Formats: sequence, structure tokens, C-alpha cells
Amino acid sequence: MPNDKSRRSAFLKSSHCTSVAHSVVHVLLLGSLWLGASSFTKPTSARRDCLLKANPSAEPWLQLLGCRHCWHPCEFSRCIDADGRWSLTPQGASLAKSLFISRHTFCTNAAATAMKPSLCAAMCKDADGEEMPAHSGFIDDAGLFPGVPEAYSAGVSKLATLLQDIDPATGLTHPLMLLRFLTFNDVPNAEAMVRDTVVWRKEVGVQSIMEEWGAQDVDLPWRRQPQTARARFSDRYFCVSRVSARTTSGGPLAVARLGRCDFDGVVREELVEVMIKQFIFVLEDVLQAGHAISVARKELVLGTVVIDVGGLPLSVVRYVGLVRRFATVMNSYFPDLVGTIAIVNAPAVFAQIWKLAPLFLDPGSLRKVQILGRNFQKDLEAKTDVKVNDLPAFLGGTRDDSEVPAAEKVPVGASAELRLLEKQ
Repeated sequence: MPNDKSRRSAFLKSSHCTSVAHSVVHVLLLGSLWLGASSFTKPTSARRDCLLKANPSAEPWLQLLGCRHCWHPCEFSRCIDADGRWSLTPQGASLAKSLFISRHTFCTNAAATAMKPSLCAAMCKDADGEEMPAHSGFIDDAGLFPGVPEAYSAGVSKLATLLQDIDPATGLTHPLMLLRFLTFNDVPNAEAMVRDTVVWRKEVGVQSIMEEWGAQDVDLPWRRQPQTARARFSDRYFCVSRVSARTTSGGPLAVARLGRCDFDGVVREELVEVMIKQFIFVLEDVLQAGHAISVARKELVLGTVVIDVGGLPLSVVRYVGLVRRFATVMNSYFPDLVGTIAIVNAPAVFAQIWKLAPLFLDPGSLRKVQILGRNFQKDLEAKTDVKVNDLPAFLGGTRDDSEVPAAEKVPVGASAELRLLEKQ
């Protein structure tokens, strides 16, 4: 009986692809065979049948190349450029963008899942003719979700089954993403949260926000790089961003200059809405960075945020309602984003301010907080996974201060400038 490789070669020889397409397809098949051999040493007949399912023509492979309509969202996005490097077809680039994944991440870090033959098993039947679960492509040969602790595996499986109607292109149905929703929820509440998040993301236009305030990074999905005049305007007065360094555990690191934030000016000049958009960018950036790292490492990786509250006045308590608006976005739609929240340069008055924290932080987030004083460096390294050297210079590190928005004082008349920019 011919093996998979010979069957695929014979199949391709009968197709009507161009010679260039033939070369590309063969390279792709070699890659998929390698992945199949390393990840699934004993591929099931269902997986083989799924890959070879077909017709007399080369339609599945043309679709894989993005030449026709989508055969499977993770299959048609693969391609090889003229130099033999992983690249994407236009359709694949569009999908990667909708998933908030960079081309590099999509083709390399995500290869462990996005390119396994078993992914298309969701469209096939098993050996007994039974429909396979939609999430079966993420299950390894041991029947487990790679990276999901065994204690959560049943919950993730149930949640994935309940969410089969959710488009995978939302980026929310990967097991390691679902695990974030399950960490502090039971399955019914996690399902409701995912569905609410899908609706909210569409309503606020998360993809448009990412494209306005960021650019695709080399090894992670996004980096802060305002693309429009409005984004550059808000970036001057904003105060938080993910920085280029990672934590010692490999997770994303975000830094905030909260103590410098001009709350009075932001409210006076009616900049709240544009600031919330940039805040959404930061949350999504940290989420997608953490998810890309998690997929590559096959384990849930959380981020860390360091918040500099030096100079924060007691008068900030007037803006509890405003802070709650920002916190609601994070708590409702970005679950289990970070593992540690380190508050540094905390002044004596901060103890009074912190009494209001339960009004805008959920209990799970409160448990992650470490409050450190002005001489925080030693405690920061002892109690968190952050090295001081990886912080911006204004916190005693070696990174450039420009990696975090400057949180400039908002001038009178800024609202008029913003309105003019929004009309452009």
C-alpha cells in the first residue's frame, strides 16, 4: 500500500497547477510531513483521509495556496516566498491580521497548531463515521490540550464544544485562550464572557484600533507605533505600553507612568474616549503577545505590569468613576492577562488611595498586586519576575524611556486639536 508521501505526490501530478505552484506545493508538503512526523508519530486514518479527501483535481492544494475559496482557515494561509521563506498569501495575510498575529508568529510560533494535519479533522468524520469535535485539531495523541493543565482540560473541552459556533478567526477559541476565561469562572460564566467579548470586539472595532495605534512586530504580533495623527496625538498624553523586554519567565512586560497622568487635563479636554481606545490597544497587545508566546511554549504564559505611581496626588480619588471605566474594559474582556501587578514608588498617601481599589479591580486581580515603595528595586526582583535592567531609564533600567508614552500635561485647547485631527 502506498505511503502518504507517495499518495500525495501522485495526487499532485494529476493536478493542473503551474510548474511554479507545483514547486511551492511540494515544499509545503515536505513541511507538513515533517510536522506530522514530529508531532503525530501515528497519524490516524481520519487525519490522512482529511488531508487526502478529495476529487480528481488539485482543488484542496489550490485552496491551500489561497488560489480558491477557503478550504480551512489554517490551511490556505501557508505559502513560500521566492526565497524559500515562510510567507502568506493575501488571504492568509488577511486571516493573520484578523487574528492579530504577525506573519512571523503565524508561520513559526503558531506552526505547532496552525499547521498540524489534524486541524482539518474538524471538517471530517472519524474512523467510525462519527463527526469529530470542532476543537479536535488542538488535541494531541494523548487526548489532551497541549499546555492546558489536566485539572482544566475537561472544562476547556466542554467550553470549546459550547463555542463551536464562534468563528475561529476571532482568535478566542484556542484552548490556551479559553483557559484564560476559565481561570476565575465556571464553564457557563466563561461561555457567556467569551460570547460577550466577541460582540464587544466587533462593536468597538478592535482590529481597527490595533491598526491605528500599532504595527506588526517581528517576533510578536504587535508593537506600539501610532499610525494616524489622532493616534500620535493621544500617545503624547497616554501613560502605559508594553515594552520590548520580557519578564524572566518569558512573558510580556508592560510599564505605566500612572503618577504622571494628567487626569484633570484628560477630563477637561474630553480625551477620555480616545484614551480608552489606546488602552484597548495596550490590553490587546499584551494579550496577543502572551498568547503567541503561550502557543509557542505550549503553556499558559501571563504578563507582568509595573505601575509607577510616584507623584500621584490624593485628588485622583475624584476620578474613581473614570478609572472604573478603564478597569471594566480589562476585567470584562481581557481575563487573566497578567500574573503580577507591581506598583512602585508608592507615596505615603497611596495607602489611602488604595482603599478604593476594590471598587475597580476584581478579587482575582487584587491578589496579584505587589505594592512597593520608593526604593523598590531589590523587592521588585525578589517578589516578581522583572529585572530592573529591563525597565525604562526613568525606573532605573536600561531601556529607552520612549518605550512608554510620556504622559505629557494636557494643554488647554487640546480638545479642539483632536477634533481637527479626527476630521482629517
